[in-house]
Amino acid sequence: MADVDQDSYIDVVLTMSFYNNTSSQTLTLTGLLVNVEANTTLSDGNTRALVPVPDTSLYYSLPKLAGKNTMFATFLDIAQNGRLDIILQKYDESGVPQLQFLYNNIINDYFYMKSYFLNSGTVNVGQPYGNAAIGPSYRFVATSYMSDTKFVLTGSQAYQSSYLSCQLPYYYQGIGKTNNYIETFYATTSMGGTRAEQMWTPIIPNSQLIVFAGSSSESDWGIELFISP
Repeated sequence: MADVDQDSYIDVVLTMSFYNNTSSQTLTLTGLLVNVEANTTLSDGNTRALVPVPDTSLYYSLPKLAGKNTMFATFLDIAQNGRLDIILQKYDESGVPQLQFLYNNIINDYFYMKSYFLNSGTVNVGQPYGNAAIGPSYRFVATSYMSDTKFVLTGSQAYQSSYLSCQLPYYYQGIGKTNNYIETFYATTSMGGTRAEQMWTPIIPNSQLIVFAGSSSESDWGIELFISP
């Protein structure tokens, strides 16, 4: 699950397996469900719904590219350009496993935020960025472009590693359209069994952030800012 079109609503890519009685083969179907505004209010009170990507969308080519032998699909920003690509684990005609990368070159006028939470102190020259934290959460406040109203977005980083989970190693969140800075950005984790939280403001949209939390004292936490070109 990830916000592939950066409109601030989570989308879903999934692979379904089915058995073909005619050919006696197990085939798969890969699809993308996009989060759109529903035509009417649903029975549970929601006004949005996950629907298969329409044939008018630029993302419609995914099922065709995935074919009928994809076993797994997940998101990853391969080029670190702020646009989520898709990785497919599939088999060729001879049954040999292979990886296929679908590069996302679709450009829109939406913004995003990306954050990477580390269990280390402020970075020094030559220090790697490899000790990612498990399960930190984020919350930030932005302003809507159309209605000029504030809204809150939340999410987590790598909250599960079991059951062959292949989640993003960082937090990625589309913002949609906004004409202002991110007003407040919160990073939260658990240290020594207690809640630890730090806030930074303001943050430029389309930023890629690295949070360094090597101390249980939130005042010692650091942050680095990388801006998407």
